[in-house]
Amino acid sequence: MKQEARRKNLPGKIWDVLYPTAALVLCMLIITMAALMLAGWITGKQSADSRELMEAVPGLSLWVSGGFYGAALLTQRKQYALDALQFDEPEKRWRAKKTAAACFLAAALGHLLSTGMEYSGFMELFPGYSRQAAAAFEGQNLLLLIAATVVLGPAAEEMIFRGMTYRRARSYAGPLWGALISSLLFGLYHGNMVQFVYSFLMGLLFAAICQNSGGILASAAAHSAANLWAIFSTPVFGWLQGLSPVGAPAGLALEGALVCVCGWILLRKRP
Repeated sequence: MKQEARRKNLPGKIWDVLYPTAALVLCMLIITMAALMLAGWITGKQSADSRELMEAVPGLSLWVSGGFYGAALLTQRKQYALDALQFDEPEKRWRAKKTAAACFLAAALGHLLSTGMEYSGFMELFPGYSRQAAAAFEGQNLLLLIAATVVLGPAAEEMIFRGMTYRRARSYAGPLWGALISSLLFGLYHGNMVQFVYSFLMGLLFAAICQNSGGILASAAAHSAANLWAIFSTPVFGWLQGLSPVGAPAGLALEGALVCVCGWILLRKRP
């Protein structure tokens, strides 16, 4: 089956690479439309726009996210399993120590990246993003937020973008192009420039973890860790800043040290 995949013509290969993202977007559109119609019927605001409905129904954006991520996991799980037979898969697995290092690396690097984008003024170029993020996540039920963004989201996105897209692109064009293509689609999927840059760079990290660990379990764990720390880093750093004027910088320095240590653990080669 691997030889048949390599013999496909260029349009067939392009469709193979694009299909997982298209399937995820289709799930998103169907679940979103159904949820908005249901919310409009419940609130009596059938003519309202989507933003008004999202504000009228608490947690609706997270229910929608959890819904289409769950739908993607259910509808694409068989295709994901078939891809393991059709496309090459490295025969190596990480132990718990390396997986834990990948999780700490992704969490620390993700926060450093988002902090750098914020303090560099990059986010100010796109003021709509801050309003959108605040409306989607601030004041939400914590358990629902974790379920959607830490459990279901990383599981579905890693299955789609690393387990399927990266695996297919890697088989056709090699690991480097596979990482670039899957990360580009991962960034475009998030729908705005701020998240595009963040997701593209983090996607490269997740692709490297997937490649070197031999599957998506480590990359999914790292993705979940990054999203979990994104939720709790703001109150934690606010608390650090309240303790001392140098509390937040010290926290960032600790994250930088953590990135170096975890990177060394993952990159070192045993004799």
